[in-house]
Amino acid sequence: MVFEIDDVDELFPNESEISIYRVIQESLNNIIKHAEATEARVSIEKTERFVIIKIEDDGKGFEVHDTDGNGFGLIGMTERVRMLGGTLSIESASLKGTKIIIKLELK
Repeated sequence: MVFEIDDVDELFPNESEISIYRVIQESLNNIIKHAEATEARVSIEKTERFVIIKIEDDGKGFEVHDTDGNGFGLIGMTERVRMLGGTLSIESASLKGTKIIIKLELK
């Protein structure tokens, strides 16, 4: 597991920080439970206007639009980020790993 984290302390209210933590936690749980990955990376980058969080793995990947209704964790993650005014995108394909990108605007 590799972490690359800019200084992002106190950029968001405590409640928002907890939601962000929960999304990252769910992403890492999904990697452990489903990805069969040998490597995972979490990066948190602060730009002038945004905080960009990327959670990536080198696992087996999945077809994003083919979750058979079992993607409740993904739905919950997307909803948490949406409630913070951000976006969450998922890039994945069979045998290509998965990348989750969260973009939150700084106010």
